[in-house]
Amino acid sequence: DVCSSDLANSKITAKRPGKYNLFGSTRISNISVAANMETRVYYNGAELTIASRVNSSGDWPACAVSIGYTLAVGDYIELYAKQYTGVNQTYGNVAENILTVTELPQW
Repeated sequence: DVCSSDLANSKITAKRPGKYNLFGSTRISNISVAANMETRVYYNGAELTIASRVNSSGDWPACAVSIGYTLAVGDYIELYAKQYTGVNQTYGNVAENILTVTELPQW
């Protein structure tokens, strides 16, 4: 394994150094009014990258972000979501909120 998952603390930790693709996606359940939302990927507790989206009423919005990044052993990645406006601030289930850390080949 190149990474370990700490589900209790919602983080993925690198077990070996290298270049990785970090992908995060979040989804809000059916919203009743227009809403702004963000998906954020954090690196070692600090914001690394962010994606935002404006959604319309009745939507089941998803917001995704992807970035290549170099990780050292012990570095960890976390996924956060934020909704600024609107109601029904319920994020989707586990299958809809996704954080993947994929090691990239080094030739």
